[in-house]
Amino acid sequence: MVKLIEFRIHFTTQFGKAIYLTGDSDILGNWNPNKAKRMNWSEGNIWKVDILLHNFEYKYFVADYDTPSNIIWEPGPNRVMFQNQTQNLKTLDFWNYREVQLYCNNPQNHQIYITGSSFGLTQFKQFKQMNQQNDQATFQFLINPCKEREIKFQCCLNNQEDLKTNIESVCIDNQNQYQYNIIQIKCNQLDVLLRKLEEEYNRHIEEQRKIEQEKIRQKEENKRRIEQEKIRQQYNDDAKKNLKQQEQTIKQHIQPINQQTQIQKQINKQPIKQQIQTLNQEIIQIDNNKNATNNQKQFQKHQYQQQLLTKLKDSGEVKEIPHVKQNIEVSNPEVALYVLKESLLRDQNRELVQTNTQYSFGFDSIIGAYGSDQSCLKVRNTNLDYDTIVNDNQLLEKQLLEFKQKLSISLNISIDQIEILGVSKGSFEISFQITGKNSDEIQQQIKNKPEAQKFLNEYCNGQVEYVAYFDNARTAGGNQAKNSTGVALSSDDFNPQFNMSWDNLPEKEQRGPPYHRYDYYFPRGCYGLGLKVKNYGNDDWIKMDGNANEWRILYHGTKNFAINQIVKNNLVPGGGQAHAASECKDEFGNTVHVGKGIYFSDKLSVCQGYTSPVQAGNKKFRVYFMSRVNPKKIRQSDQMKPINFFVVNNSQDVRPYRILIQEEK
Repeated sequence: MVKLIEFRIHFTTQFGKAIYLTGDSDILGNWNPNKAKRMNWSEGNIWKVDILLHNFEYKYFVADYDTPSNIIWEPGPNRVMFQNQTQNLKTLDFWNYREVQLYCNNPQNHQIYITGSSFGLTQFKQFKQMNQQNDQATFQFLINPCKEREIKFQCCLNNQEDLKTNIESVCIDNQNQYQYNIIQIKCNQLDVLLRKLEEEYNRHIEEQRKIEQEKIRQKEENKRRIEQEKIRQQYNDDAKKNLKQQEQTIKQHIQPINQQTQIQKQINKQPIKQQIQTLNQEIIQIDNNKNATNNQKQFQKHQYQQQLLTKLKDSGEVKEIPHVKQNIEVSNPEVALYVLKESLLRDQNRELVQTNTQYSFGFDSIIGAYGSDQSCLKVRNTNLDYDTIVNDNQLLEKQLLEFKQKLSISLNISIDQIEILGVSKGSFEISFQITGKNSDEIQQQIKNKPEAQKFLNEYCNGQVEYVAYFDNARTAGGNQAKNSTGVALSSDDFNPQFNMSWDNLPEKEQRGPPYHRYDYYFPRGCYGLGLKVKNYGNDDWIKMDGNANEWRILYHGTKNFAINQIVKNNLVPGGGQAHAASECKDEFGNTVHVGKGIYFSDKLSVCQGYTSPVQAGNKKFRVYFMSRVNPKKIRQSDQMKPINFFVVNNSQDVRPYRILIQEEK
């Protein structure tokens, strides 16, 4: 859009004269008077002309009205018009005069006054207030540059004598001073003063802020001090109360220890047969002891059982089960089943013995052991005498309480986490547990805490024993078998109708559905114990007639400690997954990775390396699982084929249905 600006100048001419406008642009004739723009007179001796808005320097001159002759130029420097700085589309100039604007930034809106050498600035006799607009203070006035080529001025803030600037001097002879058609001059000294004031103001604000912050801090500190004092007082009150409660609780927990030591003293004085009866009664009655914790009951029961077993052996009332020494025939399913169970029990460091009488932990059965493994810590103080301490209840309580307090402080744990299970002879031994910590964590904590090391070095030469024990050795034939946690197999896990051997069969034969024919290698030299399998809707998967739903037979070797878990919960992928990244084909012909899964082989000789021999009498046996697997889910890479390895990724595609017992020749 074309913009025109109206130039106006006030000047009184003689009749027959006119005002012309010329300048350094083509529109204004490039300073050629003959091409200058003649202006039009209006009322009040105001001469006007509209010019296309652009950047240019210009001047007025007086000449004859008809032709620009007899020229009189306006004195002084050229005027300047900048297009991009134009705010108004009209100008009003005065002959021989230039408009000057003094300005400075004033974002704080201070009241600023100015005086100076020019008449418009009242010649240092009077201060004039500058105008404030858009964070800027300005003051405009006219000067005659022919008479006044230099102006001097001074500013004052808030009309205060102590807030005056130095006098500045500026020459009016530079075209660059023009902004629009006004000479713009910045008050530099005023800027300096304003910055100084702003800095002082900011310092004042910062000081006030710090003072307020300090007041708030002191107030909060006083409040915190008062609250801490209340908490400290409450803590002291609670600590005293808790100490009494802890002492009472500890005494209650120590009371069963006192009872145990008293009973033990009585037992030691009895004849061996009476000792056996007393121990048996204590084992039965210990669950009714309301003062003892469950951990204390388990520990004491274990102690009594160990003593009872020793006394029974000493009295000749127990003997080893005959199966251990007889010549085991692998063809005998009952004996083969015993091999598994006897080995499991031996792995758990429990003895299989028979008694002529049913005692409290039923050693008359070989079906399996029930209960749970427990552990505790034991320290031995060789500077204390067991008999002296246990014969004095107060001394015993004092020793145990002191031990708990010092140990809890040195380990930085609650005293309630330390539970005394019992004391025993061997100088003076304390068996205890720390709840929420396993043995490795406790050992690491002792290692990392010098206070704990110091206390234990003083108390027991730094020796902390880790003791494992079995809380309630029962058998499946015992009265409480159904309510106990099974750790061995039972006859309910087996289906004798699937027991068989393969000694008179050939090495292999073709089996499987039409889409998955394979060589089935008979497990010759093994005796198979049939397992009970759950109902899968139909038994096509276990048939051997080549139907479309028949599953493939594969073998899995395992260590004897894993047998029970596999029978109860099926086979699951193990840690060794050597071929997981190998590529193979899935049931749809797609190339996939073998992936993580359960490893099998179609040959027992391959599985043998993954078993461990089970010693029974003077013979050794190995254990394998005979399983049916979904043929569609079998994975086998090219690298696995020469070594007869197969992988099934998911347990749901695996169904163990026999345990194979193989005697080592």
